[in-house]
Amino acid sequence: MVRIQYLDYKKVEKKLLELMKNPKSLKQLVSIYILYIQLKNGTRISESIDAYYKFVETSKREVEVRVRKKRKEQYRLVIIPKIIKAINVKVSERYVRYVCNKYLNTNTHSLRYAYITYLSKMNIPYQIISKITKHSKIEMIEHYTHELLAQELQRKLAR
Repeated sequence: MVRIQYLDYKKVEKKLLELMKNPKSLKQLVSIYILYIQLKNGTRISESIDAYYKFVETSKREVEVRVRKKRKEQYRLVIIPKIIKAINVKVSERYVRYVCNKYLNTNTHSLRYAYITYLSKMNIPYQIISKITKHSKIEMIEHYTHELLAQELQRKLAR
């Protein structure tokens, strides 16, 4: 299982927007775009990659992608933020993971949970969050958000 690092959604968003301003290459910029799509939609990284290339292909800012980790074929809506530009440069999932680790010092799955935590703090019901993120078990969302809240409380009490 992937070790989840709890990230502040707004800080990560700000960092990704900064990285978009001065990329070292088009390949790196596309990777940053994909990470931004993941953060803004709570997708798995493979779903974000699929969404980006569907956007490049169709120019549509609302795309349907196949949900990973499902036995039945299921699709989810991914919204491509207006700041994202269509660049037809191919990047691998491995490279996107590398960019995430190098510039955000975390794994890609933590971006998914930053989004979930952000929605949870906005008092969005877990049932709605699970529909958006395509979690089949609400318990997973409860687990991660409760874990984060417990850690935050522990930090406050220790200070």
